[in-house]
Amino acid sequence: MTPEGVAVGGRSATASDAGLAEQITAEREAPTGYGEPARDWVLSIAADVPRARVASTLKALADSGHPRGHLLLATTQIGEIPAPRDPARLAALAGKLEGLDPSERAVFMAKEIQASMPACAGVQKAFSAVAAAAADQRCPLLAVGIAEGLVECGCPDADALLTQLYAMSLGMSRPERLAVTVPVVVDPEAPSRPGQTWGEVVGALDDAAAFTALWVGPS
Repeated sequence: MTPEGVAVGGRSATASDAGLAEQITAEREAPTGYGEPARDWVLSIAADVPRARVASTLKALADSGHPRGHLLLATTQIGEIPAPRDPARLAALAGKLEGLDPSERAVFMAKEIQASMPACAGVQKAFSAVAAAAADQRCPLLAVGIAEGLVECGCPDADALLTQLYAMSLGMSRPERLAVTVPVVVDPEAPSRPGQTWGEVVGALDDAAAFTALWVGPS
């Protein structure tokens, strides 16, 4: 969402919320290519979107029976980000991934990591341990498990493995922003959140639980 409107499924932004529910329904029913139904909506809102514009879209989602979805939140205040262990190797890896679609990238990276750690029992243990973990715990557990595994194992080519993990977690270059996707329920019965722009609304949130019942009124 921008001040100009909401873009759904890569299409141009619309000037109003008319038809938003129909567009979301169409996206959900469209084939995903993986034999699975599309997930709930994910909404990204620019920080400078006025309060009234946000309120209009949230109301449209609630009124049309689509109150549950996800918000993509991002910040450019990211602090110190570690440099890749082997920049040249990361650049070479980026070249190999160029032109691949997301599913091909995932398969390629999985094979690269598997080739880098055939004898690394510690890292393999980390991946096995998260298989039965709750979805919101997998990333933290995997990060800790891999760190501990590398120390225990003493991998002969730790630079390769750490560079690949850098590519998976941070990307092919130092990120300029960090983002997280949080589940949200649009609830007109919840207290209206303060702020004149979306950036101010998010800045005033003091509890992640606010996203389980989020509401922004027009004024």
